[in-house]
Amino acid sequence: EGVLKMIVTIPAEMKTLNCNEAMLHLDGQAFDSVDGCTQYRVWMYAGEAEPAGELGDGWHEYGINEFRERPLCMLRGIKMGQLLEGSSLYIYLGVWLFPEH
Repeated sequence: EGVLKMIVTIPAEMKTLNCNEAMLHLDGQAFDSVDGCTQYRVWMYAGEAEPAGELGDGWHEYGINEFRERPLCMLRGIKMGQLLEGSSLYIYLGVWLFPEH
């Protein structure tokens, strides 16, 4: 109940995450049960570095989304191959939601 899910997918023809066409999905179905704001400006993150407290490198603007009308947001073209081959031990994925009134 009330859980926002983030999912990483790759194209069906790819056999490994080590590709440059991965997609990050934000499943906003949790907003179905919310009485308040369901329209947000959405930014999504994929990178080697832990995201800082502000938008910068690695953040990509999805745009404004009304989650009751369209519960799924997607960021395409994540270069997972580069992230996996990078110097970091971790891959960070994230989302930042800004309410739109």
